Amino acid sequence: MVLICRGNTLREDGGRSSNYRPPVWIQPGSAVKAPMRIFVIWLLVATVGMPVSLNAKQRKGLGMWVWSNSSFLTQESRQQLVQFCVKHRITHLDVHTEMTHDSGKAILKDAEAFKDLIVLAGQHNITIAALRGHPKMFFADNHERTLRELRAIVAFSETLPEDTLFKGIKYDVEPYCTKKWKAGGRSFTQ
Repeated sequence: MVLICRGNTLREDGGRSSNYRPPVWIQPGSAVKAPMRIFVIWLLVATVGMPVSLNAKQRKGLGMWVWSNSSFLTQESRQQLVQFCVKHRITHLDVHTEMTHDSGKAILKDAEAFKDLIVLAGQHNITIAALRGHPKMFFADNHERTLRELRAIVAFSETLPEDTLFKGIKYDVEPYCTKKWKAGGRSFTQ
């Protein structure tokens, strides 16, 4: 069995959120078939191969998820976010990145503001990773869309200055929450 942990999040006042979700146990291979494994392995290899700054080394400190683009859309909101991180010794941010789609092409929403946040945070030794996720994103019928979005983030990372502290991409995917997963079978892995 595999334990999947789903932790609390840090609120702006420094406390923990009240929406605690306990860990979940999953039997390996119970619902995941070979095509799903191959896709996940390919995605991990592509993510590891993504260019990142050599300055983005492991650091001790707290991490925080940023779910709303409004937290970094303006210079003032970026300053407030970074000041909050410095005050609470947060050294890493996982920033939820939104995508738009135009003629089948994935486009990172608010890319310039995200780039400005990465640069500003880096000036305070705060690393950042792009955060993506949806319970259905790894199902077979969503593979192409997921890969287009991955390519868009990789292309974005290649536009960043070399000395930024952009660490890569993290995925928060909880397919076991979907009806499709709970039903089992091969329908979502083909």
